[in-house]
Amino acid sequence: MKHVGIRYSGLPTATELLLFDEIAVYTLGAPGHRESEEDEASLAYLAERGVVVGVTKFVVDAEARRVFNLAHEGVMRGLTKAAEILDSPSTTPPQPWPSEAEKERTIRKMHDKLESFAVLPCRVAVERTPGYRPATIVSSSTALQALDGASLVLEVVMRQMPLPDPDTPLEAILDFRADEAAVRALRHLRSWMNDIARKSLKAHEIEDGLRTLNDQYREHMRLHRMKHHNGVLRTLVTVPLDIAEQLAKLRFKAAFEALLVLQQRRLALTEAELKAPGRDVAYIVRAQDEFSRT
Repeated sequence: MKHVGIRYSGLPTATELLLFDEIAVYTLGAPGHRESEEDEASLAYLAERGVVVGVTKFVVDAEARRVFNLAHEGVMRGLTKAAEILDSPSTTPPQPWPSEAEKERTIRKMHDKLESFAVLPCRVAVERTPGYRPATIVSSSTALQALDGASLVLEVVMRQMPLPDPDTPLEAILDFRADEAAVRALRHLRSWMNDIARKSLKAHEIEDGLRTLNDQYREHMRLHRMKHHNGVLRTLVTVPLDIAEQLAKLRFKAAFEALLVLQQRRLALTEAELKAPGRDVAYIVRAQDEFSRT
């Protein structure tokens, strides 16, 4: 099952790239819609890698086409209304905006409406595509009238994800999410999110539980890494001369047994991670350790 985030426009954030298999962008390839040159290049790169796709990819049947057309009609109505408001913010006769702040708030509200017009019907289209699970991505929670359980959990998790440095290359983010251990950890996180979504918890309860699991996992792994490093250090202090001596005498068995000690310690660390409390949210911890700004 591929997890797809649906956004109205723009370059996906690092958090979205870390959490979703694909990002479906409503305006991708839309006539007349332009991003900055830098964002256009990044979107083209992500599209080439199959990470960013146009929402039209999921318009696979008549019902999907119907709801996609609803999205288009809603966006067009919203754009027309936005133009009217910006051209004439008050009733006749037109009056200037009371302040730039008021103008910005009005623009923000209209943008939120455009997002909801676009992403909510498109979510239905993605749901009708076998093998895909959709989630809506909006820049403000006011773009959604109400968050269902899964959306609420997603919002909380996204707030816990790291904010990579702006100079972090896209390749580094894509390499991280392609790592086998990260892929496994993300599957565990998604399973935990599904379980929590069924419990009808409030946002602060979800966040408190997530932070607790995060702390438990970090502390558990910190202690086991200390044991691992101390054990390896003792082994390295005593093993090299022993290995050299045994090899010199062609006594390979003793040398092999010495090297095996190191492997056993690595396996013990892996086993500790498998049993770690909070393992379900290890993906967040891994991403924080990899990308959090220092």
